[in-house]
Amino acid sequence: MSHFITREKAILEIEKNRNEGECLICSLINGKANFILEKNDRITVFLSEYPRFKGQIMIAPTLHVEQFSRMNEEVWKEMNGFALKSARILEKLFLPARCYIASTGSPENLPMTCPHIHINVIPVYDRTLKPAQVFTWAHGVYAGSGEEWNGLFSEIKNEWSH
Repeated sequence: MSHFITREKAILEIEKNRNEGECLICSLINGKANFILEKNDRITVFLSEYPRFKGQIMIAPTLHVEQFSRMNEEVWKEMNGFALKSARILEKLFLPARCYIASTGSPENLPMTCPHIHINVIPVYDRTLKPAQVFTWAHGVYAGSGEEWNGLFSEIKNEWSH
């Protein structure tokens, strides 16, 4: 059963699972992500295991890129195409009030993020939430059992394949 865990607990778990010497996104792309929807030499799309809201999908360039000035335009276009596809799938499956799509990251390695450019597609189920409430871990993140996350992944992956 899914439940909230604190920001602090999520950060400890993420840090424990990060490959030494790699940013968080690179660690996920290079084997730490359990729920990869699509991966090629340009883009990796995966289900977040520590989502703000259940069903959150992340899209990142497979190679480490920190600045938009170094981003290949075709890769950026492809990432945004996957963001649209992700939002459409989440809307169909889970009927959120809205899907927020945002490019996020940090100028430095922090416990819950990194400088690797990535896009989050976040289904939001409460119409009253403002963007600042959607993009914060201040109130915790979802965690689920392996069985629950496997079911969620299977449902999304089935739609992804169509």
